[in-house]
Formats: sequence, C-alpha cells, structure tokens
Amino acid sequence: RFTYVGGGSDDGGGDPGGGGDPGGGKTVISLDKDNRGPESFTFEEDGVAMVTPYLSTYGPASLTVTIKKADGTEVQWMHWERQHDTDPGTLVVDGQNESGSMYQPDASDWSPTDPPGTYKYEAKKGDVITLQLKGRFGRANPSLEMKVKGGGAGDDDTGDGDDGDDGDDGDDTAPPPSGGVLSVKGKKIQFNGKKVTLVAYGMYGLLADNQFPWKKFLQKLKKAKVNMVRPWICYQWAADGMPFAKRGGKYDLEKFNEKYFKKMKNFVATADKLGIVVQLCIFDSCGVENGSRYWGRSPYNSRNNVNGLAGSGPAVFKTKGKIARINRALIEKVVDTVGDYGNVIYEIMNEPEGFGGESGLGPAGWHSWVAGILKAKLKGKKGSKVVSTNGQAAGDSNIDIVAYHVNSPGSIGGRGGGKPVIWSTDGADTMTTKNVGKVMKYANKAIQVGGHFEHVDKTLWDPTWKSGNYDAKLSNVNQGMINALGKISSGPLK
Repeated sequence: RFTYVGGGSDDGGGDPGGGGDPGGGKTVISLDKDNRGPESFTFEEDGVAMVTPYLSTYGPASLTVTIKKADGTEVQWMHWERQHDTDPGTLVVDGQNESGSMYQPDASDWSPTDPPGTYKYEAKKGDVITLQLKGRFGRANPSLEMKVKGGGAGDDDTGDGDDGDDGDDGDDTAPPPSGGVLSVKGKKIQFNGKKVTLVAYGMYGLLADNQFPWKKFLQKLKKAKVNMVRPWICYQWAADGMPFAKRGGKYDLEKFNEKYFKKMKNFVATADKLGIVVQLCIFDSCGVENGSRYWGRSPYNSRNNVNGLAGSGPAVFKTKGKIARINRALIEKVVDTVGDYGNVIYEIMNEPEGFGGESGLGPAGWHSWVAGILKAKLKGKKGSKVVSTNGQAAGDSNIDIVAYHVNSPGSIGGRGGGKPVIWSTDGADTMTTKNVGKVMKYANKAIQVGGHFEHVDKTLWDPTWKSGNYDAKLSNVNQGMINALGKISSGPLK
C-alpha cells in the first residue's frame, strides 16, 4: 500500500520544480517553516494520499508523517532528521532509508534532492494521516505537502495554487499564432502596423513558478486592458521551473527540460490569443551575483550542474568556450519554441550593469553578441523579431527597444537614443506598495514622454518574499492597480 511515485534523483527531462508530483489530487495539508503543524486529514472514504517531503535546514530539524488506521493501529510512515545544512541524513519511508532523497553537490556538502520525491499511500475509510515539521530552519525553506485523491477531499486543485495543469501544460495544446506581429518604427511600437502603448503588470516568475495559475492571471489582465507581461526564463530566485533538465539531482546545461519549453509555448500562445505582449527575459545578472542566495540556486553554479560550470557569476557571460555554446543553444531553443508568435519581445538580460563580461568586451559587447544570434535565428520565423535591452548596447542596430529601471518619476525621460523606451519600477520602492496613486505617478510620466510602462508588483509574493521564498498568489493581484494601468494602455492587441 506504500508506493514511490517519482521525483528525487531522476535522470533528466523532468520539471525541476515539480517532477515529484504525479499530478491531480486536492492539496489538503501544506506545511512550511511558518506553518509547521501538526495537521491531520481523516479519510471519509477510500482514497490515495500523495506526500512530498523536503527537509532543507540550517539547524536541527525533523519531519514526520504518521498514519492512524481505522482499526486503531498507528504506524510511522515517514521520518527525516537533519542537524545542519550539510548533514547527509536521509528520509526514512516505511522503515527504509531513501538514498535518493539527498545528493552531494561536492565532497563536503549534502543537500535534499530537488525536486523531492512524492510517495503514495492507498488509504481506507477512517484512516487519519498527520504531518508535522519541527526545528530551527534558519533561512532554509522546508516543505511537507499532502494531496489526496478521493477520500472525501473534494475536487482536484484548480484554485490559486494550481491552474489545473500542474504548471507543466502536459495536457494542453498551444493555440496557433493569431497572425498579428509586433514591429518597431522609429520611436513607435506597432502591432500589424498600428501604434500601440504597452503597459505591463506582474512579477518575474509568471512562467517559471509551477504553482501559479498563469492562465487565470492573463485573463484578469485582459479584462483590465493591461497588455504586457515580463516573465523571466531563468528564474533562479525560486529555482522552480527551469529550462534545463536534471540528471542525478543536478542540472544538465546541455539538455533541455522539454516540459518547460512546452509550457513556454503555451504561455506565449495563450497571451497571443488574449492580445497580450510577452517580454521574455532570457538572462538575469542579479541571479548570478556571487554571494547572493540566488547564485546558490542557479543552474549555472557549478555546485548545481553536471557540466562543471561556472565557478563564479561573471563567468556565465562569455562569447567563447563551452558556456557560450550553452547560452547560444538556449537562445536558439527559445526562438525555435515561440518564434512564430507575433506578440513576443526578446529581452536579453535583466539589469546587466553588475557584470563585467569578457575582458575588452563588457556588457554592451556581450549584448550585441546575443542580439546578433537572436536576429539571425529570427529571420527564418514568422513572428515578432523585436529585441530589447535593459539599458545596454542601445546604439546597436539589432536592438529595437530599450528598457530602463527607475526609482523615481523624475528619472523618466530623455533616454533611448531615438528608440522606444519601456520604463519600469523594477527595483524601486514602489514594488512593495499597494498605493495605486504612487505607482501611477511613474506610469503617467512614462506615457507622457511617449514611452511604455512596466510595474513589478512584489506584493504578489506576500507574505513569502520577506523570507526569501517567492511564492506568488493570484489572490494577491491588486485589482485597483491593474484597472488603473489598463486605462493608460492601448488595450489588448488586435
């Protein structure tokens, strides 16, 4: 009656953020360091329990799952103890050590396997399953979740935590391109030759966050007449969905996660159908800054991949060698996936000012290298060929749009070198405000100077972003904010 479902140290091709979840079921218990339990679920009828344990910690900690059967007997189904972040202690399931629950990034370190494994129990009416987390976790983010099929739990998840497809779009077919295409003429962004004003709302993990109901989110934006989103492709802030497959608990940078790219195509296609532009951010320099918690989660960190790359963040951005071949392959894979859709803006990198690039090249030169690859690959595609940069290489002929992140309305205007500009609150103190009027001062100024606007709303992650666990919720969408932003856009593309 105990069954291992999946996840853990798979051999690649799975979704790094959700490979252990078999799909379906109703989430009945979800524990983390802020909600440790104990919590119990009683089966009102026969059913199946699916439990996913993940014991990440910096201090002494444990998790337990017990089953009190209908006949009164009680068994300990799962138990896991670890004393510190490098403790190799494994999960014990039904008295057996699960060696796949841990992996060894290097000789002196051990970490829980990500994605974690999911374990199934065929329960009988009257069985009670109890979950509990204990310990001093520090800045780590442990989790212990149980989904139930049947058992009186109700319908499978379809709410804020799950859009009904477990985030990987395995059963969905991407709609065909609408036929409309973005283009740039002088300082104007056009759709089918007609000038448009783009206004964006959202957060970085719209595509990569496996638990976020992105379809419902896009539908909300369309209704409010917000016409752009800006998801990141490599969202190492949460290390959820990633473009690279996993092998033995680590990323293989030379093998793609096909589920993720299928989801990417469906995301872009759905947005296209709704008249929403997708500014796809391919790279992010903040996520590879040495010493940051994001670098610790990055697939490019040599501790996290099987390719021996890279020893430091700046080493990720080269135009020669193995890392350059890997990045070129990623760029071309993105274009092959969504290149026939007309609603895409290909953004090269988020906030590139922090990295040095190769000696004598610098950020601008590296951006020109990427832009050249994009334009060459896009020539054979039917969709948008618009490329944007975050303040770098604005004079390059392969760059069509320039974006600037500003921290005050007074910083808006006077830049762009004759190209369209997207002004963004990314990094500004307004990211954490629910004050519509404060954000609209930025937005109105951006439109006033003939530009476009993006608002990154950090409150979508409330309250989890304060602990470094970026878990967005649809219920956190600021309806007043998107209604106000929609009024200054040109509306859904037609």
